Amino acid sequence: MDDSLVSYTLKIAESEGRVAAYFPDDFMKYVDTQLNCRPVVQNRDDGEFIFGGWVFWSREDDQSEHPPNIFDFKDKIKDVLRRCLPYWFRYPTLFQFWAPTMTMEGRSYLTTQNQPFAFCTFDDDDVEGPVKGLCGYRMISKRYKFYMDRESSDEQLGVPGRVFNHGFPECTPNIEYYSIKEYPLLDHALRCQLKLSWASPVFDPNTHLCIGVLEIVSTVQLKEFLFYKYLFCTVLRDCFEVVGLEFSRSDVDHVKERVSGTL
Repeated sequence: MDDSLVSYTLKIAESEGRVAAYFPDDFMKYVDTQLNCRPVVQNRDDGEFIFGGWVFWSREDDQSEHPPNIFDFKDKIKDVLRRCLPYWFRYPTLFQFWAPTMTMEGRSYLTTQNQPFAFCTFDDDDVEGPVKGLCGYRMISKRYKFYMDRESSDEQLGVPGRVFNHGFPECTPNIEYYSIKEYPLLDHALRCQLKLSWASPVFDPNTHLCIGVLEIVSTVQLKEFLFYKYLFCTVLRDCFEVVGLEFSRSDVDHVKERVSGTL
């Protein structure tokens, strides 16, 4: 990263008034008390820099006492998010990672609490519109659990649980095509003005086991969804391969698509 780009990103990160105006108050409190963040900029061919969004992660991840394997993995996810943001340029979008863990009773579930996430948003986005909706969905998601063991019902699985268990991406240009049984957070998502939903499994290339799910949601409903579906697959595959992870074991035509009530 050249000096001018470093200077630009630091200027954004240090401009507290600008950041405070950029996100709702409850989300800013969440950031101020629990998170670190980094702005992402796109270096255009003409030499100009375009601000594209933010990558967030738990402050605990920067503590040295964390096991190296956990730190390395989360660092890879942050790198994937940073690489993904420029491709969603101008689309208000939330990227969040769901990681597997277990309850004290031994039940397996997915959580996005303390996992890296990112926003593709802009200074001129309406804080009462798309930005507020994406922030609201993040705040709801971080408190939610998707169980994915044999005891789990369809409602407990949700999209992340199905993607984790089946190992295939799942997407829709409009979440209204889902039922509440298929998408347990549907009512919350609709109140947050979400439209597009995309969830992709993430694999360890050494064991070929699923190690989590990357969820992408946007307030934009893309008209040319078939084109963007292929583009998403290609971009995600490239971004994950660069950091040594696999986003899918399948070809792009194996993506499960929810359209007009059929999967």
